[in-house]
Amino acid sequence: MDEEGVAKFTIQKQMREMQNQLQELNEDLESERDARVKAEKQKKDLNEELEALKTELEDSLDTTAAVQDLRAKREDELKDLKQTIERNQKTFETQVADMRGKHTQQMEAFNEELENVRKVSREPFVFLVFVFETRCNFL
Repeated sequence: MDEEGVAKFTIQKQMREMQNQLQELNEDLESERDARVKAEKQKKDLNEELEALKTELEDSLDTTAAVQDLRAKREDELKDLKQTIERNQKTFETQVADMRGKHTQQMEAFNEELENVRKVSREPFVFLVFVFETRCNFL
């Protein structure tokens, strides 16, 4: 029985070692499963975050494009307004020059008339005729 007892003891020892190994393997397997579940959850979360970032980027690009379009329109409007201002300024300058010319002509005419009045005022009868003619011209 001694041999049987030693064999039995050896077999029991081997069984316990195998059970311990089996238990360790089961624990490792459970740890692997937990790690895989955790990794899958992280992968899912990261994919969701990636999709959210992609959507945000697309929205940002759309907004950027809209802002660039708006800026281009504003620049076109500004260019048109500047051209309008330049045209109006040229027109104004032309009108001012015309008015100055007319003013100069009128002043020359008034000076000439004043000179004539002075000449005529030296001669009383001619002065009265001149004043009469001048008034008739204005009416």
